[in-house]
Amino acid sequence: MKKRILFFAMIAAALTFSCQKAELAVNGAADNNNEVVDFVPGPGKILAVTPAAPETKIVLGEKDSEGKFPVLWTKNDAIKLYSEELLDGEKYTFGEGNGSQAVFTGNEVNGETRYAVFPETRALGMTEDGKLSVSFGALRKQEYHSSLANNSSNLNYMPMWAKETEEGVFNFQNLCGAVSFSFNDYQEMRDMKITSVKITSKENYISGTALLNPEDGTFTLSGEKDVEKTITVTYEDGFPIQSTLTTPTVGQSGKAGFVIGLPVGEYAVGDLTITITDSYGRTFSRVVTSALKISAGESRAFPTLSFTFAYGEANSIVVEP
Repeated sequence: MKKRILFFAMIAAALTFSCQKAELAVNGAADNNNEVVDFVPGPGKILAVTPAAPETKIVLGEKDSEGKFPVLWTKNDAIKLYSEELLDGEKYTFGEGNGSQAVFTGNEVNGETRYAVFPETRALGMTEDGKLSVSFGALRKQEYHSSLANNSSNLNYMPMWAKETEEGVFNFQNLCGAVSFSFNDYQEMRDMKITSVKITSKENYISGTALLNPEDGTFTLSGEKDVEKTITVTYEDGFPIQSTLTTPTVGQSGKAGFVIGLPVGEYAVGDLTITITDSYGRTFSRVVTSALKISAGESRAFPTLSFTFAYGEANSIVVEP
């Protein structure tokens, strides 16, 4: 029986992101500076702004190098607006802007302080003590899209929040960070492909519900089902194993790596388990033996995990390292 070792490297790609609806252009060619001129707050009208620099850009690859992708508000975006007088919230839809700033309109929401959640579908309501309930459920099943750059479409799953300023502006902040993945083999397992990666938390409902303090953005996670402790990214065609350990860059064509969003927070040693499934239907799991901190709008380095496989004549088993 022959043992083989696959190194599963979760490499931070210095990923910084803001608003979920991304219009991508290599090296920042798209315009992200379309400011709304002479905005005057009024009944049923608010100004929404994506996070301030550096979070205004999605950066895939090393910081200050290639692959800066502006993130813009678009006409299909919707926000849920809350106040202490309207705990159920009011849907506001895109009106004008198409840049890092945009005007959203809806029925008037009165209140001493107003808060907002984006996207609107992730907003679950406001409690009587002023906490926002926000769903991370869309993180549960993310998808792989042919290259590291295109993985930014997973940002559609990541909620943001904002508190209105005295000037009537909603400056949105991220509630998620991300990690990127590449798969590397030093023993020529070139025919093996990875079709899914699952992250499971022992303690945290990473795809559950957040109860958020809208004054500072801190939140606690809760849930009722084990499924709300998991996040899975899938790729039906399978991600091929690389022969060398490299950090994917935006400029790479074809299959460059998975990018997976996680709620902001600190994950203790032993809390996370990574399970990979290959194109033969085999699954292999490892517990992450390092603490992991996910910061808003940024990617963090994950330790390299090694999986040892033993192949027999008739079947395959996992051999513990």
